[in-house]
Amino acid sequence: MRKVILSIIALFMVSMCVFAQPAAITAWTQQDSIYPTTPGILAPQMAGAAIYGDYIYVFGGNNNYDGDTARVFKIKVNQYTGDVDLAVEVTSFETVVNYSYLSSGCAAYNGYVYIGGGGWNSTGPNRNDVTFNKIVADGNLDTAWSHSAIFPTTPAVYDPELAGVVIVNGYFYIMGGDGAVGTNFDRCYYAKIKIDGTLDTWQAGPTLPTPCQFSSACAVGNDIILMPGLTVTNTNASALDTVYVSQTNPSNGSMGAWVVQTDKFPMTMYGTRILAIGNTLLAIAGRTTGGTVQSTVWRATYNTSTHTVGAWSSTTDTSLPSTLRYHDVVYSEKSKSLYAVSLRGAGGIVDSVWISSPLFTRPTPTPTPTPTPTPIPPLDAKNWELFQ
Repeated sequence: MRKVILSIIALFMVSMCVFAQPAAITAWTQQDSIYPTTPGILAPQMAGAAIYGDYIYVFGGNNNYDGDTARVFKIKVNQYTGDVDLAVEVTSFETVVNYSYLSSGCAAYNGYVYIGGGGWNSTGPNRNDVTFNKIVADGNLDTAWSHSAIFPTTPAVYDPELAGVVIVNGYFYIMGGDGAVGTNFDRCYYAKIKIDGTLDTWQAGPTLPTPCQFSSACAVGNDIILMPGLTVTNTNASALDTVYVSQTNPSNGSMGAWVVQTDKFPMTMYGTRILAIGNTLLAIAGRTTGGTVQSTVWRATYNTSTHTVGAWSSTTDTSLPSTLRYHDVVYSEKSKSLYAVSLRGAGGIVDSVWISSPLFTRPTPTPTPTPTPTPIPPLDAKNWELFQ
C-alpha cells in the first residue's frame, strides 16, 4: 500500500513539473545597441528567430543598410542574469534576396536551424523549400547552407512567406503563408527530420479552415496551435480572431483535421507571435484589423485532455515597452525569459532586444571553489643545524 501511495505522489510531482505555470511577466528589460553598425546599421525587421542552447539566432529580414539582407546573427544569452551579449554575424545565406518576411517561420532542433520558405521586399521570387544549417562550436553555423526538396507543386506551387512553422516530435510542419503571386495558402506540409538534419519526403496535412498569412504556430505535447492572421493578401482588413488546433500522431507525424476553437482571441489580430511554455500560451504584440499596432501580452491555458484553448486574458502580464510589429520572440529554457528580437517600434527599426522578467526561477551559478593551499612540511632540525 505504501508503494502505491508513493507511486501516486511521484506521478503527481511529475505532472506538477510538466504543467507548472509560468509566473506573470512583471517587467521588460531593454538592451540597446545590440547589432553591429559596421558597415552600416544592421538591426533587422521582418527577420525570423530560433533559439538553441545558449544562443538566439536571427535570420535575414530587412535593415537600413542592406535592404533585404542575407545576414544571420547569433546572440548569446546569460542563463543566470538573462542578459544578452552583442550580436555576432555568422554564416550568411547564399543570396541576399528571398529571406525577408520570415517572422515565426524559423525553428531549431537537434543541433540544426531551419527556415521555412521566405519572401522578399525588393526582388523575388519567394522560396519554395526549407533552408537549414548545422550548429557547430561556440554557437557558430557551418560554412554552407543546405536545402530540402521543394514543397509539392500539386495543386500548385507552394512558396510561402509569413507562414507558421513548428517542430513536433522530430517532424517539421509548415502551414499557410503568402505566395509570390499574391494569394494566401490553405495548405500544410510536414516531413520527418532525419538524424543528419535533412528532411524526409514532404507529406500533405489537412487543409486549413481558411487561407492565411502573418501566421504563428506553437505546440503543446502532440498538438499544434495556430493563429492564422490575415485571410486576404495585401489588406489588413481581413484579420481573424479565431485559433486553430490540429492533433498530430507522434508515430508518423500525420495531422488531424484543424479544429476552430470556441474561445476566440480578444481581438482580430495578425503578425502576433504565439509561444507555448508548458501548457500556457502567450501571444505577443502584432496588429489588429486596420493595422493598429499593439504592445499587449495575452495569456491562455491549453487543456491537453480536451485539446482546447481556454479564454485569453491581457491582465496577467506586463505589456512590452512599446508597440511592436514585424517581430519574432523566443523563450530560453536556460534563462527562463522571453526575448523579442527583429523589432520595429513606433519610430522604425529598433536596435534592441527586449527581455522579460523570468517566468521561472533562474539557475544559480556554482561558485568556483577556493583551492586549499598545500601545507609546507616542517624543516628537518638536523639539516637546519648544518647552516647555523
